[in-house]
Amino acid sequence: MKKLTLKQERDHWKQRALAAEAQLGINLPFATEKLTAKQQRVFELIEQYFLKHHVVPTIRQIAEMADLYSSSTAFRYVEALEKKGYIERRGKQGFRLLVRSEVK
Repeated sequence: MKKLTLKQERDHWKQRALAAEAQLGINLPFATEKLTAKQQRVFELIEQYFLKHHVVPTIRQIAEMADLYSSSTAFRYVEALEKKGYIERRGKQGFRLLVRSEVK
């Protein structure tokens, strides 16, 4: 399989996001508040996982996907995403995406 450029990969995931939203009958707004580069990467990983599996990943899965050394680091990223309005946590049941990343 041919390796995609970063732009091609982002375009691919944008198309998947739009298709999934149409299929599920939802329309997530694009995010407006800026994230750090690492926060953006974690958010995109969460978003891609959701599009593929139709559930959000666990904190441990986020840590593994983002190559983080501990779950507590992944938890801090999730907290930052919540504070900036990208996700909404639901106690121990996980969280839901409130916006989608702006893919250029």
